[in-house]
Amino acid sequence: MASNPAKSAPFPRYSSMRQNCMSGYYDTPQVYSGMGFELRRVPTITSRIVKKEGRTWELWSPNSNQAPFLPGCRAVGHIPSMPLDPAERRYDGHFGRFDCLYSPQYSAADIPHWPFLRRPHLVSPDDSAYPAYEPLMRQWVVDRSDPSKGKFRRDYLLALSALRRELDALVNAARSRFRQESTTWSLRPQYADAVKLAELETVKYWWEAVDKGMGVQRGLREKEAWLTMINTREVLNPLSLDQLRELELPWADERYIGVWVNGLQEGTVLRFLYAGIPCFIAHSYAPEDRTRADAYPQVHSCSDFVLGTDLVPSLREGPYQLLARQEAGRLDALERPTLGGASPATSTPDDEQRSSSLYLQQLGLLTASCQSAPFKLDGWRPTREKAPTEEAPSSSAGSFSFEAPLLTFPSDQPAGGNRAKEDRYAHKEPERRSIHASRVDWIVPPRVMPRREKDWVRYELAYTDSGREAFIYRGHKYKMQNREEWFDREKGRRIYLSGFHAPPGVVNSDVWGAPVPHFPFITMDGNRETMSLPSYWMYPSRHPRPLDVGRPADPPNPEELPYQDG
Repeated sequence: MASNPAKSAPFPRYSSMRQNCMSGYYDTPQVYSGMGFELRRVPTITSRIVKKEGRTWELWSPNSNQAPFLPGCRAVGHIPSMPLDPAERRYDGHFGRFDCLYSPQYSAADIPHWPFLRRPHLVSPDDSAYPAYEPLMRQWVVDRSDPSKGKFRRDYLLALSALRRELDALVNAARSRFRQESTTWSLRPQYADAVKLAELETVKYWWEAVDKGMGVQRGLREKEAWLTMINTREVLNPLSLDQLRELELPWADERYIGVWVNGLQEGTVLRFLYAGIPCFIAHSYAPEDRTRADAYPQVHSCSDFVLGTDLVPSLREGPYQLLARQEAGRLDALERPTLGGASPATSTPDDEQRSSSLYLQQLGLLTASCQSAPFKLDGWRPTREKAPTEEAPSSSAGSFSFEAPLLTFPSDQPAGGNRAKEDRYAHKEPERRSIHASRVDWIVPPRVMPRREKDWVRYELAYTDSGREAFIYRGHKYKMQNREEWFDREKGRRIYLSGFHAPPGVVNSDVWGAPVPHFPFITMDGNRETMSLPSYWMYPSRHPRPLDVGRPADPPNPEELPYQDG
């Protein structure tokens, strides 16, 4: 029997004990839950209840479909940094729950660009800034004689350098916008410079590659966020508070990490909302208070602040944690206390009440839904240079399934193939969220697509002359063999197949739809097969109910999801 190459190939090994990526995240945070004003004309897009240690919180958003992690209050002036003791460092090199890379933080004057950072697990390989987000083990060539050693691929270092030069050029070009004593300019991220990039060329150990590589990636991501922030401010800062109150607020751009807005001034919050930055609000209930879950039983209740958040795909089940688990007998270092926390500032009873979505709803201040986005977060437009290819990553044929791919590592032998071309026709995995430890992950549907007025084209799941199963384009006169019909409302495709069962994790597909099975879309010209861009999501009906259009799905109750195997 042939061996599995994903298991037999060498993979990087840590040479010392390190912290679990989730270390410190299950601690109860110090929550500030006051609001100095009453939000008006906004909806409650998402809401969840957290009950822990005898206390109850509501975590909700007026514009975002995310279920964010709440890290708690950060001490003034505390910027997370790399611990000196290797046993206090995490497998992925990030700095814990007050780090900006994976979860929104409370807004603060010393880190104004953090809300504009992008969610790393949503950045695709064809994104121009992907070198700053790509898991480092994919660009690390392992030394077969000592798996704790290796080197970065030369073409990856060149791609990082090209991205750094372009970002620095854009930052320097923005200098003329600021006064000499500008705080915004003085707080611009400067870590990922040419010297830090050059240090990656001499890295020999995997643990060092993680710490230094993640530092460079972090610096590039922060530069990208800073540029997006200043471009957004240039448009929105001139608007007065009265003008901001009259604007139609858009849905959040879910690519961004966002911000906890408790304690901010009204103008600042409205600018975040209008810019499409995901905004989140924490409310602390008194023991005698009626909670949103009491009023609406469908509101999901959690026993901790982690459940259902981005931390599951990014950290707990992220590539670095999975890599560490591949080492037989590896034990995590003992968990250390998280540094940088602070007690929340004192807030008045009125401030506490104004953070409750139920209170605002009872006052009639909340609306039914957001409007379509009038403002777009363009930020910057990178044109990444194509670096000469050295030690190109090997490619392997992918299987069409709903399962996550095996964690693989690059070969130290060059391989051909056009990766960009392959990615263009590759299927995108849907977003998944963990709702309950014993249940399968929820497959998060996109917002319900509106009806399509243009013409539809037809594709049928069948076999080509070469024996490949694919969705094949059919003309209007072709008599379909499959009678089951689904609809890709985005691309205007009628998809015919038979015996389709939505994968575990899809809830109420009649409304929210389901991911399209992972088969290629092709057009036949005689015996020649021409690839088409794939469909990603489909619905069982051509037209949605009017009230469903644009709606985000609320996280399901655990009972709506099947149990995990075993």
